[in-house]
Amino acid sequence: MSIKIDHDRYMNVVGQKLNAAMNDIQKKGTRNTQGLQFSLDRIRTSAENLWFQMGNDVYDACGAMFKAFSERPGLSNVGNVAGVDVIDINIAATQQSVLGYLTAERGMEKPIDTLWFQGLNAINSVGGYSEGQSVFHPFTPIGKEIRSALKNTFTKTVEAAGNVEVGAPVAPKTVSVTAFDADGEQIATGIDNGKGQIMWTSPDVGATTVDYVTGIITVGAFTGDVKKVAVVAEKDKTVERDGANTLKVKPATTTINLVAEPRRIQLNQSWEDTSYMNKQAFNLSKTGVDMDYSKIAVNQLLHTFVQFLDFDVVKTTAEVMLKQPEVDTLDLTDYVLTTSQANTKNDVVNQYILKLNKHIQQSSNKGMTALLVDSEAAVVLGNNPMYFVANPAFDQNLDGMVGTYRGIPVIRHHMLDGILDDDSGATFGFIGGLFKDPSGVVAPTVYGEYLSPYSITPALNYDNPAQYSSGLYSMSATAPLIENLCGWLKVVIAK
Repeated sequence: MSIKIDHDRYMNVVGQKLNAAMNDIQKKGTRNTQGLQFSLDRIRTSAENLWFQMGNDVYDACGAMFKAFSERPGLSNVGNVAGVDVIDINIAATQQSVLGYLTAERGMEKPIDTLWFQGLNAINSVGGYSEGQSVFHPFTPIGKEIRSALKNTFTKTVEAAGNVEVGAPVAPKTVSVTAFDADGEQIATGIDNGKGQIMWTSPDVGATTVDYVTGIITVGAFTGDVKKVAVVAEKDKTVERDGANTLKVKPATTTINLVAEPRRIQLNQSWEDTSYMNKQAFNLSKTGVDMDYSKIAVNQLLHTFVQFLDFDVVKTTAEVMLKQPEVDTLDLTDYVLTTSQANTKNDVVNQYILKLNKHIQQSSNKGMTALLVDSEAAVVLGNNPMYFVANPAFDQNLDGMVGTYRGIPVIRHHMLDGILDDDSGATFGFIGGLFKDPSGVVAPTVYGEYLSPYSITPALNYDNPAQYSSGLYSMSATAPLIENLCGWLKVVIAK
């Protein structure tokens, strides 16, 4: 059972399915309009890549895997089931997985594709910046050096006579000086006459001169009660032929390579097993019970594929977090239920969550949009009713979005259980925080997809024709993207 259609008709079907699924894919708080476009483009691109790989013989996944069902006597109800094609599988996987909370998404035009981001690097040393240093990066806070690099005013206080080097040409008539006595009281002021001389309001102050070209202000020997002199001047960067004191930058590109890997799940069956299932389904259908084995198997394979996506994204995100030291260690072993105040413990937990958010803000200029936790840390957050609001999944599901902490989605996954274990015998919890832009532009990791999940027609075993197999396949990759968009806490549960 295959769909033999040309490229335009095939992509038109893809577009119709994506239009119908837009509202479900755009989960609240995970994707804005631009983020939805990235998700839809990923599905569209991988679906189109699949067409170019297989030509006009793009197989219906449900029909391909279970074609044999419809060919058996008495199972017409299965044969009439609408197929679940490659787009439906990808849409369902996108809706059910935690991709929207944790990772950016991209469609891959090639099996090995490249993402890039552009920033600005200094090409001269000025104002605290060194040559080659990053001046602007779209996902890190701008450095404090920017103020001194762009500031024209020079100020310095000297306590002895001598040369004051501005480090740049000085604009005429912009120099002012102030003389102070030992008590810090102002004695006199002087202004630049534009001819290289400072005109003091009191004659009882040492002579001061200005060389506008070299930017050297010479303070003469102190006289009278003068103990220190404050100098203020304006740099004249416009007269420099080489622009040495003007910050110069050039674009700098950061690239991230995505290498798609084959993802394969193979379903093996035998004619004997199929015959038995067919007979049971036929007998039950006479009593009004409709058991659709093709749908059951497809759902099971789809669930397996979604679980793989979650495992892959969660593990890669945690690995990115663990590349950096923990932000802090939250030791809960001192809080005994019989003697400790619950509110005190809850406030301490919240304080550490705020520390985690502050760390991410300082390293990326962004705050947390999701918390990624293991089972132990989920209990710690879930036991904090002052700040945590659970959803039904908290008690019912092992993995997934289980609630919000201060309005931030909390993603629990057992892939992280024991990730901090050591030889001490202590019990640890893992709390990771991350920023994932709802626009889908950036996150700590990126999920790229080259080929949508697809299937092939059942293949017979040459050596044992009673056996046949099919499978669910795709090509994708999850890779680090912007590593400073995340951080993590170590929680000591028990020693």
